[in-house]
Parts: sequence; structure tokens; C-alpha cells
Amino acid sequence: MRSLWFAIGNLSLTLATDVLFRGRIRDMETCYKVLPADLWRALQLKGNRFDIEPEITAKVLRLRKRIVNVPITYSPRSNGEGKKIGVADGRQALATLVRLRLQSRRTLFTELQAAPEPSKHIR
Repeated sequence: MRSLWFAIGNLSLTLATDVLFRGRIRDMETCYKVLPADLWRALQLKGNRFDIEPEITAKVLRLRKRIVNVPITYSPRSNGEGKKIGVADGRQALATLVRLRLQSRRTLFTELQAAPEPSKHIR
């Protein structure tokens, strides 16, 4: 029964993300995220617990970057195996989403550094 509540919580956070940021994602709390290095630097991440997932997703969507969902195989951990997330973490994730939606874009990001052009000549 507890896993049902986790699924409902995750679906709720994903729906909130889609509504707040006009995203089209399937799982906000996916954990696996691959981004170019300059984008990682621009995000100025501050989260250090379960708020890091919504922070990454919200900031990427605020930059109007497209998120591609790639299916993976996943076996969830039980509490005995170390699952530590709870209702308070879900509330914190939702609060992070709302805060980042209301915060101005200018205060969220550093300027993306232009990558140097690759050399046309090999030395």
C-alpha cells in the first residue's frame, strides 16, 4: 500500500511540474539526468536533498530546454533496502517547484558561457 502512495505522490509532482512549467515529462523524480556541462554550470544548483530533482527539472524547463524521456528498467528499493523519501520530502519538492516558478528568470541563472569554436586545424 505504501508503494501506491509513492506512485501517487510522484504522479502529483510530475503533474505539478507540467502545469507550472508547461512541460511534457513523464517522471519528474527520475534521478537520471544528462545535460551538457555548460548547462549544468548555468543552473546554479542549491538543493542538497530531495529538492535537487525538482530544482534541476524546473530550471531546465525555465530555460525552455526540451526534456527527452528515455525509458529505463527500474526496480524500486524498499525501506529495508534504504528508501528514505517521505511525505515531508514531497512537500519540499512541491514548494521548490512553486518557488522556482515564481522566481524571476534573471535571478535564477548565470549567463551561459559561449563555448570556444573548435580549431579547424589539427596541430
